[in-house]
Amino acid sequence: FLDYQMPCLDGLEAARKLRAKNVTASIVFVTNFPNFVLDSFEVQPYRFFVKPISLPQIEKLMNTFIAHQKLLSPITVINESEQTVIEAKNVLYLEGAGKYCIVRTVDDTYSSSKTLSNVHSLLPQHCFYRTHKSYVVNLYSVSSFNKEYIVLTNGEIVKIGRNKVSEFNKVYKEFVKDYYIKV
Repeated sequence: FLDYQMPCLDGLEAARKLRAKNVTASIVFVTNFPNFVLDSFEVQPYRFFVKPISLPQIEKLMNTFIAHQKLLSPITVINESEQTVIEAKNVLYLEGAGKYCIVRTVDDTYSSSKTLSNVHSLLPQHCFYRTHKSYVVNLYSVSSFNKEYIVLTNGEIVKIGRNKVSEFNKVYKEFVKDYYIKV
């Protein structure tokens, strides 16, 4: 957390020095100067708050940050003697295939010797949702949906269970509200 107005060195200059040393830490600016937000983009801040900030704002920030960090965590898909490490953010969806699970990524398809439920439990719960008895979808990869299916960003279509439509609609709206930047 950096304040724009600090003694000796302002927050933006401190962030520039950190970035010059290749420090990749997430930076949150807290300030009384909202006009400073445009200048702050050069150091790629994670968030920007105008004072005063409340405890609920910090809690929401930390929960979102932790969820995003989990999305960058890799999982290992094991099938017989082969192991493949995949970043969770690259998983588009999971498909149950009996006692196995098919993991569909941006670039490839993998078969896991674990069940759909087991693989789903390894992924960040804030963005992986079970839409059907046979499918779990990465909410970041949803392009559009209706009562019958979900269209993913790569054009593939995934089923949505009739009893899941209403709940999915609520979950997806909450997800978009919490995890997408609005323009």
